Amino acid sequence: MKRNDINAEQLVRLVSKLDRLTLVLKDLVRELLAAEPELLARFDARLFDHKPDDDLMLYFC
Repeated sequence: MKRNDINAEQLVRLVSKLDRLTLVLKDLVRELLAAEPELLARFDARLFDHKPDDDLMLYFC
């Protein structure tokens, strides 16, 4: 196995961490928008429609 190769378990953990990071970043954006309401017009509402990519998780499980 090459040094840069990762296995499926490592990839699932990475995707999970990225998913959690996405949620944290979205929470920070919500807080920013609450503090600066005029910024709300600049953001697309889809930013807050978070749904984990179950198909991706099933693929790697």
